[in-house]
Amino acid sequence: MSEETKVPQNTEVEETERAGQNKYESLQFNATINNRFSEELTVASPNISWGKFVEGPNNIPKKQVKIGFKAWGRQDSPSGTEGRVKYQVGKIPINILKSIGLFP
Repeated sequence: MSEETKVPQNTEVEETERAGQNKYESLQFNATINNRFSEELTVASPNISWGKFVEGPNNIPKKQVKIGFKAWGRQDSPSGTEGRVKYQVGKIPINILKSIGLFP
């Protein structure tokens, strides 16, 4: 396969698979945030009860769309992934709740 036809790979997932930790791949929550405020959206307090953060939580610059965070839950677990990320704009708190269970 030539260099031009190679498909870009998600190196984070590849590294996780090589480490034998691909059990976190099946239950995923990927939060892309559109910050329409004229101020930066900053992370005030991240909390994850079940699963783990695999990226972020990240601050979101004003007037931009960015990945806020990615969380994965354990495969074959009834807990899935659950948690909360509290952002704030100035002194105004904004909560993002997430819960992905194994059984809908």
